[in-house]
Amino acid sequence: MGALIDLGITKGFDSFASSKQALLLKKLVRDGQQPKSIVVTCSDSRVAPEIIFEADIGQLFVIRVAGNVIDSHVVASIEYAATALNVSNCIVMGHSGCGAVSETLKCVHENNVPPTDALEKLVSCIEPSVSIAAKKFQSLSTEEYLSQAIKEHVKSMAREILSSSTVIREKVHDGSFIVVPAFFDMGEVSLEWLNSRA
Repeated sequence: MGALIDLGITKGFDSFASSKQALLLKKLVRDGQQPKSIVVTCSDSRVAPEIIFEADIGQLFVIRVAGNVIDSHVVASIEYAATALNVSNCIVMGHSGCGAVSETLKCVHENNVPPTDALEKLVSCIEPSVSIAAKKFQSLSTEEYLSQAIKEHVKSMAREILSSSTVIREKVHDGSFIVVPAFFDMGEVSLEWLNSRA
């Protein structure tokens, strides 16, 4: 507990508890949440959707996981937001310099072995996208190659949502839901909507 105090975590909470956002939270507890968008993105501490999109509490239904990997738990979360909360869109947002994709590239090209079973499973989810990127972009500079691999992975994860969820697939088909892949360049502080909706 002392370490958290040293990091300013408890002080940050005390400040939040007396803020306008806390008052908004109490209202949302009373009235229920009505988020406008689902955002699936990476766990990277620099990629905070609520800050990036200047959203208030309750406006975004955020799902964060390393490498914005889509698994059954993420799909279930998306389905809940789409059906129970009537959210009509899902942004799958990758970011520049993604460590999960970068490590997967090393595993593919340098035969690195992930240090834990859980990390190995994560890499296995990203590896197909990296293999596609390798065929298209390996001649590029290291940084650009990584960016293109991340974009391929984001688009692949957007497609994975549709292939994994009958509910979402039907909603997309009837026009009541969209899945949109995006790439956030942290260094440039820019957002690129990738060319196809899933």
